[in-house]
Amino acid sequence: ILGLAFLVSQMVEYFTLPFGLTDNLYASTFYALTGFHGLHVTLGALMILIVWWQCRTPEGRVTAANHFPLEAAELYWHFVDGIWVVLIVIIYLISDTLVYSLMLHKLQSRLLMLQMRHIARIKANFMS
Repeated sequence: ILGLAFLVSQMVEYFTLPFGLTDNLYASTFYALTGFHGLHVTLGALMILIVWWQCRTPEGRVTAANHFPLEAAELYWHFVDGIWVVLIVIIYLISDTLVYSLMLHKLQSRLLMLQMRHIARIKANFMS
């Protein structure tokens, strides 16, 4: 259920982001990393559905004696969760800080350039 909730929230996020897939390197990397993670969450949800389907009867593949499919799905979900923790740190915490600091630096450079032009105009008007 949490995997499906994640996929729904990922789709909502994709449709409300202020950038598109091809806007810049950050956007492309963001969509690639979160998209592949969403693919793995989808596969994990399918694995759990298959395990549930196979253990619905006592004669199914998943029994008390053979519970490897359940263990495999469980280990897969731990892997997907661990990767998500790494992606949150990289995409949402570190890179957002870097992107905002680069945007701030660009804005400061633009303001400095405008101030220099303004000073040059004042000097030109003063000299004439």
